[in-house]
Amino acid sequence: MVKAAIIALLLAGGLWPLVGSAQSTDGACETCVAAAGCDTTHETCVAECRARLFNVDPRRADCIAACSTADVQCTRGAESACRAGNSCR
Repeated sequence: MVKAAIIALLLAGGLWPLVGSAQSTDGACETCVAAAGCDTTHETCVAECRARLFNVDPRRADCIAACSTADVQCTRGAESACRAGNSCR
C-alpha cells in the first residue's frame, strides 16, 4: 500500500512539469485554468485526509496520493476545456 502511494506521488510529481509546460504564457490561459478551482479542491482534499487519518496510518498517504492524482486530472480537464474555448493555444 505504501509503495503504491509513493509511486502515485512520483507519477503525479513527474507529470506536474508537463502540465505546467502545456499552458500558454499569456494570462488568459492561466486565468481560465485557475477558474476551475483545482488547487483549492486539492488543498481541501489533503486537509480532509489529515483531519480524518492519523499521521502513522498508512491510509493517510494513500488518501493524499489520491488527492494529487485527482488534482492532475482536474488540471488536465480544465486545460482541455480552456483550449476548446480558445483561451489557451
